[in-house]
Amino acid sequence: MWIDLSHCHAFPKFGSFENSCKLVGEKRSVVEPRKMVEATTTITGFHAHIYYGPKTRDVAARVREGLAAFEVRLGRWHDRPIGPHPQAMYQIAFLPDQFVRVVPWLMLHREGLDVLVHPETGDDVLDHTNHALWLGNKLELNIEILRQTSSA
Repeated sequence: MWIDLSHCHAFPKFGSFENSCKLVGEKRSVVEPRKMVEATTTITGFHAHIYYGPKTRDVAARVREGLAAFEVRLGRWHDRPIGPHPQAMYQIAFLPDQFVRVVPWLMLHREGLDVLVHPETGDDVLDHTNHALWLGNKLELNIEILRQTSSA
């Protein structure tokens, strides 16, 4: 079976790949995607939290050196749990236009470390839960701390 995907887009403006192309006979053709409700949340930036332990701090340092080549703001080392984070970590911050560079690099070069990537939308609870992307293991965050600070 021959499938012509030349007129289909992996990232259409609205909908998904499946909604933008359909199988017609032995070829795919473009169809009008279902319109999505316009997003009301704005992403102003991203954070990536790189987690490490006493035995992997040197690994985290190598990853940090690699991240320094990107347009990111490197945060302080936190050798103990802080805020909602259950173990030692450092944070990097970057603008939305850097996501396509930074996150794929982390996917390939995190050296086995667990990484939380989340947007900055102004809702810390949702950003660290529903909107979060995990590379490696998903760690159990103390979301109650975020709830307390967001309601204060």
